[in-house]
Amino acid sequence: MLATTNPTPVTTSSGASAWLYVGPDERDRELEIIALEIRPTDAAQPYLLVIHVMPTQLRG
Repeated sequence: MLATTNPTPVTTSSGASAWLYVGPDERDRELEIIALEIRPTDAAQPYLLVIHVMPTQLRG
């Protein structure tokens, strides 16, 4: 789902910059995913750390 969805920039409750992805999974359930972009200090390639995954239908 991350590869086929355009993310929206968001800020976490702790103030960190993150990406919000919303889209269907392989079973066609809509999910929301929040990921932090990690930039290692040793110049290694940046990566995404997923910190939240939830079906959108559970959002109140």
